[in-house]
Amino acid sequence: MKFFSAGKKPLDFREAMDWLKEHHKEIEGRRIAGTALGRDGTAQRIELIEDDELMEKVKQVWRLRHIPFWLKIADRSVIRHKIRIGKHGEPEAFEIERQEPLPVLVFTHQQKPVYWRSVIPSKSEKGWLTQNKPALKQHGNSGRLYIVEGYTDALAVYQIDTEADILILGTAQNAEKIPQSLANRYEEIYIATDNDEAGEKAYSQLKKILPKAERLRYEGKDPMEAWLEGELKSPEEYGEEYDEELLEQVLEELEEMRSIARSILGEEEEYEEWEEDEEEEYEEEQRKDRGEGFTPGPGM
Repeated sequence: MKFFSAGKKPLDFREAMDWLKEHHKEIEGRRIAGTALGRDGTAQRIELIEDDELMEKVKQVWRLRHIPFWLKIADRSVIRHKIRIGKHGEPEAFEIERQEPLPVLVFTHQQKPVYWRSVIPSKSEKGWLTQNKPALKQHGNSGRLYIVEGYTDALAVYQIDTEADILILGTAQNAEKIPQSLANRYEEIYIATDNDEAGEKAYSQLKKILPKAERLRYEGKDPMEAWLEGELKSPEEYGEEYDEELLEQVLEELEEMRSIARSILGEEEEYEEWEEDEEEEYEEEQRKDRGEGFTPGPGM
């Protein structure tokens, strides 16, 4: 039996094993046709399914009001390949372990699965199915664009603005790859990168590329965390809230100024009364000195 390696001549079994051992790190790091291969020989299979009941539960858990066309339910199967290499390089055993498929959320791009996430909010149960490249989700002609780091962040932003387009960076490091031409395509651009060092750096890079872009502020580490905590608001809602806070602040400052003014006016009134008393006393003393208003007593 002969084996082949890319760009090399046919190899016999022992030569093929030597070649695999030499290039195993490169092979382990490859991502092929949507299947991620781990160091332990793990592969995964994603099969899209229709499950309206589960999707309703997902909406409740994630507090979703809207489901975008690029969010799907899928069964995720995990397959583990195990190989033991003998002393002389020959395989001693080969075993395949298959886990029962579990439903997961799958985010698609151009109808292909690119990222999966647990059906419940979890920081650990997630993974890429392809390379994490920037992806643009178009939802209409609103003239608005949001820029986020991840797919769950995009899902959160979609809840506050279903008509705007969303650009998913994939990772904060991809910020420098965004073209300047986006500035000509959108009237409003909002940057909603994470509230951490990498997110702030990405924001600074994007701001240089897209000077008219604005920062979408929120409480929490990322937009999805803010959404789950009820802290993510659209620019319009944030603007209305900011206007109300500003109005309250102005009214408070105005009342404080009025209080100060009343205090100053009160002091001036007291000063004027004091001045009047002083003038009356002075005039009385002057009259006495001039003998005005003086009535001599008996015998004088």
